[in-house]
Amino acid sequence: MIRKKVDYKPIKEDEKKVVDGLLDGKNMVEASTDVFGYEKSEKALARARTRSILRRDRVIRYLENSGLKAAKRIVMLGQSAKNETVQLNANKDILDRAGIGIQKGMTTAIQINIEELRERYRVE
Repeated sequence: MIRKKVDYKPIKEDEKKVVDGLLDGKNMVEASTDVFGYEKSEKALARARTRSILRRDRVIRYLENSGLKAAKRIVMLGQSAKNETVQLNANKDILDRAGIGIQKGMTTAIQINIEELRERYRVE
């Protein structure tokens, strides 16, 4: 049986900066260039360095924890935000991530039995 050696060391500061750059919306080249100072001609090196960083166990754990914290914040906003738009957007985000999001072009059909309603509410 082959055992993989697990890296239990904490994430390094430069790794954290690269990952945070990615989480802020930067691409792989931009994230590494900001931290390590690559030149424009060294895009392949920057991209390779980012890929290498993203494969590390400690970085994967950091990303997982960041995801959990973000999910908790979204749930909290959905439950307690004072602004209704913030609540709505947070709840939509939760549904989308759960795969229950609103589908475009979706229609809802309702069948109403008028006779049954008249009988129930005695409308003449």
